[in-house]
Amino acid sequence: MAQNTGTLVYLDIEIGDQELKATSWDLYRRGQAFFATHGALYGYSGMTLEELGPEDRQNLQEIYDSNPVLTKGGSITLNEPAPLPGGRLVLRLDTEGCPKTCQNFLNFVESTYTNAVKEATYVNTRFFRLVKDHIIQGGDLTKNDGSGGFSSIPSVENPKPFADERHGLRKGTFKKAGVLAMANRGKNTNGSQFFLTLGQGARWTKALEGSYVAFGEVVEDASANGQTEGDDCGSADGLALLDKLNKIPTDAEERPILAVTIIGCGRQVAEA
Repeated sequence: MAQNTGTLVYLDIEIGDQELKATSWDLYRRGQAFFATHGALYGYSGMTLEELGPEDRQNLQEIYDSNPVLTKGGSITLNEPAPLPGGRLVLRLDTEGCPKTCQNFLNFVESTYTNAVKEATYVNTRFFRLVKDHIIQGGDLTKNDGSGGFSSIPSVENPKPFADERHGLRKGTFKKAGVLAMANRGKNTNGSQFFLTLGQGARWTKALEGSYVAFGEVVEDASANGQTEGDDCGSADGLALLDKLNKIPTDAEERPILAVTIIGCGRQVAEA
């Protein structure tokens, strides 16, 4: 791929339990509602919960927890949940060399495609396979375990696995970390699943080269590539994030012990 050419997209990734995160935020929102309704009764008129110090929060938490009338509404927390670790991967797609593969990926990144099974988007899908120093794999839109997914080619009404684009099979494409490629079940079986390389070396190059279509790469310094449309998650060094993912422990079936979830994705707009 030529330097600084191709379409830029982003994947926002979090590492950790998404259900626990959702529960924590539900508790905090109930805490905010409690403070908005009752804060003035305890001397905090005209203040927001975010303006309170740790001691005031603890005192209010004890007041709430000791009042059976209040606790009938459920538990609360007055401390904003800490963000899960993770970051943003910015990817440069080789739209010139692999136009069909890139369009398929863009359809899922931009959520412009709907299948009869579900709305097709990478948001809330997980990376279900991790081989240290080799690859991390995701993009299963239906089962999140590597056994599902579908393409957005050739049409919305009749999606089928699509053929490998020869440009993505050329030699020398897997010699570094951060290469984006399609996962498959054999020749010409591309769907929605993809992987990113985590390491480099002759062993991995030989295992991947000529069998999987490489159609993009991680942009090393996302801060050099502008903002995104409708999102201000911030940018990060993409290769540093890959290194963080590479260090996540796995079980005997190559599944990450910690959930690795795509919480947002879209087209990245470079500065003029």
